[in-house]
Amino acid sequence: MNLSRTILVLLLFSYSSYSQIELKDVERNSSNATIELKGVARNSSNTTIELKGVVRNSSNVAIEFANVVLTNQKNEIVKGTITNESGRFSLSVKGGGYKLSISFLGYKDWLKEISIDNGYDFGVIILEESKDNLDEVVVTAKKPVIKRKIDRIEFNVNNTILSEGNAWEVLNKTPGVIASSLGALQVFGKSGVLVMIDERPVQLSLDELKNMLEGMSASEINLIEVITNPPAKYDAEGNAIINISLKRKKTAGYNGEVFSRYTQGIFPKLSNGANIVYRNNKVNISANYSLGKGKSNVKENSDINFLNSTTNTTSFWKENSDRNTEYTTHNFRTLLDYQLSEKSVLGIKIDGNLVPRRETINKTRTDVFDDQKDLESFFINNNNSDSDTENISYNVNFNQKFKRKGRSLAFNFDYIDYETKGEQGVNTDFYKPDNSFDRNEYFISDNEQNIDIYTSKLDYIEPIDSTSNLETGFKFNSIKTDNNLIYFNRDAQGNLVFDSTRSNQFIYDENTYAAYLSYDKDFDRFSVKVGLRGEYTKTKGNSVTLNQITNNNYFELFPSAFFQYKLKNKNSLGISYSRRIKRPKFKLLNPFQFFTSPYSSIEGSPFLQPSFSDNIDITYSLKNKYFLTGYFSYTKNPFTQLSIQDNETRVFKYKAVNLNSNVALGLVFSTSFNVFSFWGVYFDMNLYNEIYEFIDIDGSQLIRNQRFNIDPYLWNEFQVSREHNLSLELTARYFSPKVQGGFDIKEMGEVSIGVKKKLFKNKATLSMYIVDVFDTNKYTLESKYAMQNHIFRENPENQYVRFSLSYRFGNSKNKKKAKKERKSEEKKRL
Repeated sequence: MNLSRTILVLLLFSYSSYSQIELKDVERNSSNATIELKGVARNSSNTTIELKGVVRNSSNVAIEFANVVLTNQKNEIVKGTITNESGRFSLSVKGGGYKLSISFLGYKDWLKEISIDNGYDFGVIILEESKDNLDEVVVTAKKPVIKRKIDRIEFNVNNTILSEGNAWEVLNKTPGVIASSLGALQVFGKSGVLVMIDERPVQLSLDELKNMLEGMSASEINLIEVITNPPAKYDAEGNAIINISLKRKKTAGYNGEVFSRYTQGIFPKLSNGANIVYRNNKVNISANYSLGKGKSNVKENSDINFLNSTTNTTSFWKENSDRNTEYTTHNFRTLLDYQLSEKSVLGIKIDGNLVPRRETINKTRTDVFDDQKDLESFFINNNNSDSDTENISYNVNFNQKFKRKGRSLAFNFDYIDYETKGEQGVNTDFYKPDNSFDRNEYFISDNEQNIDIYTSKLDYIEPIDSTSNLETGFKFNSIKTDNNLIYFNRDAQGNLVFDSTRSNQFIYDENTYAAYLSYDKDFDRFSVKVGLRGEYTKTKGNSVTLNQITNNNYFELFPSAFFQYKLKNKNSLGISYSRRIKRPKFKLLNPFQFFTSPYSSIEGSPFLQPSFSDNIDITYSLKNKYFLTGYFSYTKNPFTQLSIQDNETRVFKYKAVNLNSNVALGLVFSTSFNVFSFWGVYFDMNLYNEIYEFIDIDGSQLIRNQRFNIDPYLWNEFQVSREHNLSLELTARYFSPKVQGGFDIKEMGEVSIGVKKKLFKNKATLSMYIVDVFDTNKYTLESKYAMQNHIFRENPENQYVRFSLSYRFGNSKNKKKAKKERKSEEKKRL
């Protein structure tokens, strides 16, 4: 936060605080507990005195950017500052009598009268949450859009144009995150990313995760946390974590929102929905629903050179495809929190993502050339599929706070019920070079998946003293899947005949038992957090048709450590380490061969092993504004899908395999500042070198795939007119050529622009967002090693324009009352 923004926030909040509180003769905190002032008051002197302290909430979490204001006996402001990322503040003043006020949005104001003539340490100051927050303050207060912390980036989309879109779009724009059109994610060069919603893992495949997030409204999101080195509290799963934190109402009363979004790319898409929230002293209820309908398009083309033993081309295939997907989605989320007592809360949450209709028509023409590039033949493949998916999760949670500040107990139980049914028909017509018909092949498949996921989790925090905490927890996770795939071929008489060679049933069970212990301590300038997590995993894969059972049992320890030293002038230096695991999803373990044409398929492997990574980050913060992070990551046995061409049978397939290793070494620079009062900027630059090593499919050669990468990201926000509530956002990002497993990925980039206008006393928001203005966000993947020689180009519907209209509603009783009280206080001050 730059100086001008800090001053503005300080003045606004200090004015709000002093217009609403009455100064007391007796010093009290927000709980009305009398505070004892240590020391004896003496006459004031000209000696400079340091006042310091630490501000935290009732959960013992540091409060950053809290306003600290010191006034004299005439109620004149003497000094002011804000707390740093550890909640600490420091003021240098001359001796005398003062009043110290601390305020932060969402908390009761803290006030203390003091008389001092030497240094004074307030120790830990606890701010309590306010039960009567003013709705208008919540609406108009603007948090930093992007905040860089020691182990994570917080990306706040509240009150931005991105909040008018869907969750997948927000993920695409999150700093440090690379999201492919197929759903693959990377965070600052790290693959194997775990996605969580409200700190609960999402157990879905990449494409299923993408589909679910596309159906989730961004207006539900409070912020996105990109955790590069997760501590012991979090699952050891994933080299990095993206946590999507959803909004929860903290003020009494009710409010809601209705919205409509129209997106025009190649085809139109429409999303309509509503959400409503109600809270009183005992109950917090929220519910939302959205309906999405639309059609999307992806164009692909590829060149495949089939080689002989001397690497000469024996056949050259050129493919062009056009894939259209029409869909209907229903997304809903309901939450109920009940205050059992002052310190006990029982919660129930149900989330649903229903896709009753998803129809895909993929038409591909493949031209087959000989080694002289003369056309030998061609075939046209029509792949039509439809599916019906239900994904519903249930959560029961209990949170207990105790009399001792910071002590808490939390219990969560989750159950996820996932079911999908799909049908696919593949019709292929083969033609001779003169366009005369040769033959036809046709097959259909029925695919059914049932997944049950059970999770129980217990977390306990015990404060040792005012500056240290002990945290521990236990977790049990059970995944049970049943997958059936049935194929039928059409014979010469037109009858459908069961194909036992392609059909299969795969049952997969996975149980994980975990426990962790974590300790953190804040010294004057030094902070430390260390933890150890242990996880025992049992897996069993049963390929029923093949009569093949695969078991894998293992226990692993996952240490983590974080150290931070605060230098002078708001500078700090930190280092962190964590060990992580990435387990293969059941879809990759499934040995099915899922055919998309007679010559292309996707194949899993029940013999995939989990991967393990060691991660080190070193971060330097300059004036809490400029951040420089060096990182190193080594992953053993990373798994991925390699694209493999069989030069003998001329079959092309994607196969799940373990690679040998993946190494990433990089440097990230990030900062945010105001160019002018109306122009705010966030910028980050990721420079890194990445190396993949693996044995080629023949097992005869070690392949080393390496690339140096430069990935800059720029976010601009312009207040075009404060009077008319008109703002504009401009983002630009560039990805240099990079490697991923056996692929070389060509460069790509994107420039997007959006404008937002508030109407009807800020209750309505109208926005327009143009994504990928220059149509440069296209994927080109190339594999050229050993006997592999092919290139794949994908042009998804990344360029589009979106119009959004939303309207907020709710009670305004507290708001009107607050306005009257504020006017009264202002008159008194005059």
